[in-house]
Amino acid sequence: KAYGAGLLSSFGELEYSCKERSQDEPYGTGEDGMPLRPVIKPWDPAVAAAQDFPITTYQPVYFLAESLQDAKLKMRKYCEDLPRPFFALYNAQTETVHIDRPVRRARGIPGDAE
Repeated sequence: KAYGAGLLSSFGELEYSCKERSQDEPYGTGEDGMPLRPVIKPWDPAVAAAQDFPITTYQPVYFLAESLQDAKLKMRKYCEDLPRPFFALYNAQTETVHIDRPVRRARGIPGDAE
């Protein structure tokens, strides 16, 4: 089973990501700049979050989970360890969000000097 916006919206990318390849086939790029074959890494949300990815070509790296349950457990663990500078609680009756402390809106991309 495949999960992911790019894979589910592109039959060509799904086919590319699942195509059988021999182990001695190189990992380089073809004349069109497309990877000859993608690298398949074990599903690790921390690694996936830091992975650069192109938005105009097929992905050079895909992540493979043992099962959907495995993917969910690893994602849940990853999210539990994320720092939370504040806590937000949605009230469905009043359709409001309560935030437990003042929050400043960040500008730009975190870590980039402006």
